[in-house]
Amino acid sequence: MNEARTIERLLVDSSAFKSIGYDATRSVLAIEFQSGMIRHYRNVPLDVFEGLGQAESKGRYYAAAIKNKYPVEPMTGLCPACGEQGLVGELCECGDSTVRAVDTQHKP
Repeated sequence: MNEARTIERLLVDSSAFKSIGYDATRSVLAIEFQSGMIRHYRNVPLDVFEGLGQAESKGRYYAAAIKNKYPVEPMTGLCPACGEQGLVGELCECGDSTVRAVDTQHKP
């Protein structure tokens, strides 16, 4: 099963995010952005996850306390055949190709 499916996320009231979740055993924070993109942040302490959940502005808290501070792994990407978004490593709904992560660090 795709790792993106293993962390339960709860909907949040945010203009930046749809949902957030946390796996305490592995210290992994899952964030689903409004775009539908899901990213997992590793080695995130529980208090950082709780701070995000309680923040009045989740986007500002993310920018100050999470973004570029923890190793991140994309859980969603694009199908090279049709361009639709899906879970990385799974067959796209179009049936033509496996979804690949989008490299946001090293753009061509």
